[in-house]
Amino acid sequence: MNAQATLVLTKKLSRTLGVGWILVGALFLFDPYFSALDLLPDCLGYLFFALGLYRLSDLDARLAESAKGARRLALMGVARIAATVFSFGFVSPVEQPVFILLTAFILAVIDCILFIPMWKNFSAGLIYLGSRNDGRAVFTRKGSRRSVTEIYAAFSGVYFVLREALAVLPELTVLTDEKGGAESVGGQNLYEFIGLLRGLCVIASLTLGIIWLVCTVIYVARLLSDKPFFANLKARYESDVLTRPDLFAMRAVGLSMGCLIAAAVLSVDLYLDGYNMIPDLLPAILMILALFFLRRFAGKNILLMLVTSLYGVCAAVTWLLQFFTINLKQMGEVNGDPELQAGFEIMTAMQLLTGILFCVSFILILRVLFSMVKKYTGVRIFRLGSDYAAERTEAIHSVIRGKLITVGVFAVLTALSTVYQWVGISIMPSLRELFGTDMELLNNFTRTVVITVYQIMTEGYWFIDLALGVGLVGFLVSATSEISEQMEYSYMMKE
Repeated sequence: MNAQATLVLTKKLSRTLGVGWILVGALFLFDPYFSALDLLPDCLGYLFFALGLYRLSDLDARLAESAKGARRLALMGVARIAATVFSFGFVSPVEQPVFILLTAFILAVIDCILFIPMWKNFSAGLIYLGSRNDGRAVFTRKGSRRSVTEIYAAFSGVYFVLREALAVLPELTVLTDEKGGAESVGGQNLYEFIGLLRGLCVIASLTLGIIWLVCTVIYVARLLSDKPFFANLKARYESDVLTRPDLFAMRAVGLSMGCLIAAAVLSVDLYLDGYNMIPDLLPAILMILALFFLRRFAGKNILLMLVTSLYGVCAAVTWLLQFFTINLKQMGEVNGDPELQAGFEIMTAMQLLTGILFCVSFILILRVLFSMVKKYTGVRIFRLGSDYAAERTEAIHSVIRGKLITVGVFAVLTALSTVYQWVGISIMPSLRELFGTDMELLNNFTRTVVITVYQIMTEGYWFIDLALGVGLVGFLVSATSEISEQMEYSYMMKE
């Protein structure tokens, strides 16, 4: 990041350093849980909360830990959504009550473990910044020994604990359900009143949530009105943070590599009844997001932006086409059906185009990452001689280059595996005709070869795709670890 980029960042800094995003996050966190269902996704609320601390976390380690805790809670929010979908989609009605109880209890325990230190660090970090930057809104009100921040953080902790407890309590009645094999309490099956108990707990939780939301609005508004406090924070941010381009480079690389790892995980196809249940659009969105994080370092790379955008469009069209033209289950019936043949040709062309764009996008993003690696890594200790530093730097770059090349190779193989699947299944009838129209006319060896090849191309495809996906993720994680370690080392040497 050069001086011009630093100046652009300075101009883009808001007066409040983005703290207002905490209010947006609160809108997703005041609602109660109804059974295992979360109507307003907590994952979005905690992500907005972390976004509100994005700038402040660069000024204090405790606020950085609080933002990290919020991101972990966002992952737990995703886990809650996944558990809800699994509960109502894959668990039998008989086992569903017990599964909901176990899910609610486990998620509640983990959430409490995470958000108690999150709020503690939030309070301590803001009080520290307030004491060093004339933050009067952070501190004591008249007639109170505790600061406003401590009171708000303590109430927030109590609210979130009660919110989790009120979600679990009604589900405990399943333990008194005689149908599930449990003994009733005092001869009464409390599970008969599960609807009433859930309703009462939802009302209590919603009441507390509204009170907490009002307190959050008042507290954040109080903070935002303290103009001298944020003026001092902004001046400190410009002098202490924006002058360290390596910090932003490390953050951009970490976020982009995380998006690429998630894209690699989601690139593995999951077919149910011939339809891919993981939209190909998801990896495309994540790769576009990776490019977004690298935008200040990639420059005006028109080719990269164009290829990545086209990949997103083609991935969406390809995923939708399986519902309107031909799906994987119909591939064996292509020959002899003109309509299926036309659908197969369209799907094969789109799969091939999507695969090519996936490879090109992935490789171009890796090139941008490696250009950043060369700029922000290396040995900076020159007292042992400039030649030694240059040799060690080249050795480091060589290791990282090798890891990124391996990642690129697996990206190409992963894309080709999808094309291989469609083409492989479609040519099997022709392959059988090549040896004879009747399998019974083939000798045992030839018949075994044809059947084995057919099974590998159909039933074995998912295993091949999974193995390549695991390899891609594994090498990406390895490359990410190496790059992060070397960039952090270089950053510390500069300090």
